[in-house]
Amino acid sequence: MYFDMPMPKSWSKKRKRELIGTPCRSRPDIDNLCKAVLDALMEEDSIVWSGGWRKLWSENPQITVYSMPDSNP
Repeated sequence: MYFDMPMPKSWSKKRKRELIGTPCRSRPDIDNLCKAVLDALMEEDSIVWSGGWRKLWSENPQITVYSMPDSNP
Protein backbone atom coordinates (compact mmCIF):
# COMPACT_ATOMS: atom_id res chain seq x y z
CA MET A 1 0.00 0.00 0.00
CA TYR A 2 1.24 3.43 -0.89
CA PHE A 3 -0.08 6.37 1.10
CA ASP A 4 0.58 9.71 -0.57
CA MET A 5 -0.20 12.11 2.24
CA PRO A 6 -1.50 15.68 1.83
CA MET A 7 0.76 18.51 2.86
CA PRO A 8 -0.56 21.06 5.34
CA LYS A 9 -1.98 24.18 3.67
CA SER A 10 0.04 26.30 6.08
CA TRP A 11 3.34 25.13 4.55
CA SER A 12 5.10 27.47 2.15
CA LYS A 13 5.44 26.52 -1.52
CA LYS A 14 9.19 26.19 -0.99
CA ARG A 15 8.77 23.74 1.88
CA LYS A 16 6.24 21.71 -0.09
CA ARG A 17 8.64 21.45 -3.06
CA GLU A 18 11.43 20.33 -0.75
CA LEU A 19 9.37 17.60 0.92
CA ILE A 20 7.53 16.02 -2.04
CA GLY A 21 8.27 12.30 -2.05
CA THR A 22 9.99 12.26 1.34
CA PRO A 23 8.84 10.06 4.24
CA CYS A 24 5.83 11.40 6.14
CA ARG A 25 6.48 10.80 9.83
CA SER A 26 3.41 12.54 11.19
CA ARG A 27 0.10 11.03 12.27
CA PRO A 28 -1.78 8.93 11.43
CA ASP A 29 0.61 6.06 12.00
CA ILE A 30 1.22 3.68 9.10
CA ASP A 31 -0.24 0.71 10.99
CA ASN A 32 -3.50 2.58 11.53
CA LEU A 33 -3.70 3.53 7.84
CA CYS A 34 -3.10 -0.08 6.75
CA LYS A 35 -5.69 -1.39 9.20
CA ALA A 36 -8.29 1.08 7.95
CA VAL A 37 -7.73 0.12 4.31
CA LEU A 38 -7.80 -3.62 5.01
CA ASP A 39 -10.95 -3.27 7.11
CA ALA A 40 -12.61 -1.29 4.30
CA LEU A 41 -11.62 -3.67 1.51
CA MET A 42 -11.88 -7.08 3.10
CA GLU A 43 -14.55 -8.85 5.10
CA GLU A 44 -11.86 -11.01 6.73
CA ASP A 45 -8.43 -9.40 6.70
CA SER A 46 -6.77 -12.13 8.76
CA ILE A 47 -5.91 -13.88 5.47
CA VAL A 48 -3.32 -11.18 4.73
CA TRP A 49 0.02 -12.70 5.68
CA SER A 50 2.51 -10.24 4.21
CA GLY A 51 2.62 -6.66 3.08
CA GLY A 52 4.65 -3.62 2.28
CA TRP A 53 3.84 0.03 2.58
CA ARG A 54 5.14 3.55 2.26
CA LYS A 55 3.85 6.90 3.51
CA LEU A 56 5.21 9.92 1.65
CA TRP A 57 4.34 13.60 1.34
CA SER A 58 2.54 14.43 -1.89
CA GLU A 59 0.73 17.26 -3.62
CA ASN A 60 -1.74 14.66 -4.90
CA PRO A 61 -2.96 12.69 -1.87
CA GLN A 62 -4.12 9.19 -2.66
CA ILE A 63 -3.98 5.59 -1.52
CA THR A 64 -2.74 2.93 -3.92
CA VAL A 65 -3.20 -0.75 -3.12
CA TYR A 66 -1.27 -3.39 -5.02
CA SER A 67 -2.13 -7.07 -4.86
CA MET A 68 0.37 -9.73 -5.75
CA PRO A 69 -0.49 -13.37 -6.44
CA ASP A 70 0.27 -15.83 -3.69
CA SER A 71 3.67 -17.34 -4.43
CA ASN A 72 3.20 -20.34 -2.12
CA PRO A 73 2.05 -23.63 -3.68
